[in-house]
Order: sequence, then C-alpha cells, then structure tokens
Amino acid sequence: MTSPKITWKRNLGEDVTDFALAKSQRNVVVGSSSGTVHCLDKVGKILWVHSIEGAVAGLTTARNCRMTFIASSSGRIHCLDKNGLSSWEYESSDPLLAIDYSEEASKIMASSGKGTIIYINDEGKIITKAKLKESIGSVALTSSGDLSLAAGEGKKMYCMDGLGNVRWEKELGDRIEDAAVSKDGELIAVACSDSKVHVFDMDGVEKWKRELGGKVMALDVVEQSKRIFVCVAKKGVLGLSNQGAKLFLFETGEELMGIAALKEGDAFVVANASGDVVFLEFIDEDVDVFYEILCRGDAKCGTFVSAVYTPLCPRCGSEKNVVRIIKEKI
Repeated sequence: MTSPKITWKRNLGEDVTDFALAKSQRNVVVGSSSGTVHCLDKVGKILWVHSIEGAVAGLTTARNCRMTFIASSSGRIHCLDKNGLSSWEYESSDPLLAIDYSEEASKIMASSGKGTIIYINDEGKIITKAKLKESIGSVALTSSGDLSLAAGEGKKMYCMDGLGNVRWEKELGDRIEDAAVSKDGELIAVACSDSKVHVFDMDGVEKWKRELGGKVMALDVVEQSKRIFVCVAKKGVLGLSNQGAKLFLFETGEELMGIAALKEGDAFVVANASGDVVFLEFIDEDVDVFYEILCRGDAKCGTFVSAVYTPLCPRCGSEKNVVRIIKEKI
C-alpha cells in the first residue's frame, strides 16, 4: 500500500475538539472549544460557520452533510442543516462528551460525563436512555443502529444493543482513548493509552491486539475493507489491516487528536488540537498535486497555479475564489 500525500491543510485559528467527515461529499465539519463550528468543502474552503453555547464536545455528520449533529458541554444536542442553520435542539440535564449518528437507522447516540447514554432520532425525539457506572468519552453506532459501543473514561468498554442494554463489557489494561466499530458490527477496535490497539468481534471475543510503540490517540475503521487507521503520538498515522498487519506509516512529528476515513479508505482527515485540519489521499508515487485558484474577489486577480495549497487568492487574499485540485504525473 502506498503512503498517503497531503491534498490540503488549513489552520482554523481555534483549538479543535472534534471533527467529522461527510463520506460522500468529502466535506469536513470541525468543532472547537469556543463553540465555533466550521464546515470545509473538499478543497478546504469554508462553506459555513455556526456558533453554539459552550464547547463542542463531539460532532457527527450525514454522508452528504445535509445534517450535522453537535454535542455541547452545555448539555445540548444541536442539529444543523446543510447550510449550517439550526434545525432543532435537544436539551440534556448533563454536559455531553461524545456523539455518533447512524444515517440508515436515523438514530443519534450521545453520552454524558455522568454515564448517561441518550438515544434520539434525527428529528430530535427521544428514543430511550440508559445509565452506565462511569463517564463515557467515546460512543459509536453500527449502520443498523442495533449495536452501540460506549468507552468509559477509565479502562472499561461496553457493547450494547440499540437501546442501551449491555451485551458484554471488557476492562482493558489502561485508559481508553477512542473506540470505533465497523458498520456491520463485526469488528470493534479500541485504542488505549498503553500503546495498544485491541480488536474484538461482536460477541466480545478478542481477535488480536498490537503494541504500537506510542500512546494511541484516536482511530477509525474503514467501512469497506475494515482496515484500521490509527493516530500514534509522536509517530503519525499508522494503517493496519483487519488482521493487524502494518500497511503504512505516515509520519507527522506532531500529536494528532482525531482521524476519520472515507468508506473506501482512499483518503482520510486528521487534526491536531492547535487547529490544523489535514486532508490526505493515497496517490501514486509518480503523481504530483497542484492547485488552480481562480480569484472571484473584488480585484478579480485572475487564475493562478500553485504547488502549495492556499484557500485564499495569492495576490489580494480574498476567500472569494474557486480552488481546483490538479493531479498530474511527474
């Protein structure tokens, strides 16, 4: 497997707390500690900006970005439409920590610092609630919404049905940093701060675990291949097969706080806490990437081709432009 190349990189000037990737549109929705939410298009340009009360604790989006759901530290779940406008809000009694969405099941799952799990539909109507014994920092849903995953902020992970009834639970060796489940529920991946990734099947049988030589910050499971993309502190992004074999290592030299992959696994997004959002693609070694920028600002500066990505006109600095990514053989 070839190593990925950076297609675009953008700093939003705010601390990133969470982000989500629209699987079909390639839009990236990014939340911050100030409550600001940015939606970036497939070339990193800002489509819309929305602000909520409190910090963005977690967010998730539909495949085409027609709906975005935000969990806030103020205890609200916000639904935004495709233009970033508020559609509805659901108010919880506790500050929220994490959120996930199953588009096929029209179901949202969110968690609180007091162990409450909330299931609502995508119209903001409550389905049910469940209660666990600890703060839940990561949640995940399968496509059908019939299996849900909750990772405690301690060492315990819970696998539940679609209504929050615990099917099985596991206590791992160290603090759980992140957890993800394949869309069919057959592969559950868990990242721990002791540098290990654990993989279970839907019945809780551990299939394998791997020591990665650095604190595992975040991971995602690729829909089609069930490959696992992992952010490892001070190393970068490591690709693993569904059997745990190493596929690639993309070195970043910085600590990444999150990762999200397209369903085909041919591209993914990472971000760090200081506000950098980076889109990477798997491109043949003999292909280079250029950027064509057509200025549509007041000065109408014309068209530029650059080897360095910029969302702004290189001459007048306007954001009113069209950016096109060009991939050419060297």
